[in-house]
Amino acid sequence: VPVGCEIDDCPSANSSNATYCFDQNGFGDVKTEIAGKYCRANIKAEFKDQQSGGQSLNFSELANQKCADNTTFSDGTNLGFLVARNYKCKITNQKSIKCSTENSAGEVGSNISLVRKNDE
Repeated sequence: VPVGCEIDDCPSANSSNATYCFDQNGFGDVKTEIAGKYCRANIKAEFKDQQSGGQSLNFSELANQKCADNTTFSDGTNLGFLVARNYKCKITNQKSIKCSTENSAGEVGSNISLVRKNDE
């Protein structure tokens, strides 16, 4: 999944895996893997009732994800952080959640699917 930066036409940085962990109060962290290195940020989640019935899960990265030293874009330039994102998720069943993303600059990003780690 491509991840973003704050400038137009930035080099690509593709994530092969991200882990989202929440406590019972909705606080937690995200860890995004890029070429074997990790970027991390704190997150906050909340469930919301939908007007059409059911619930949605919305969560936000509370700051840009700080990346490990020597994490790079596809062109080899340094990737110091990933721009913070907001997630709007539709709960499709007990094991799968479909989410759309938007970065803190308001740019729509990738759609992702979440699964419970103990259900993999």
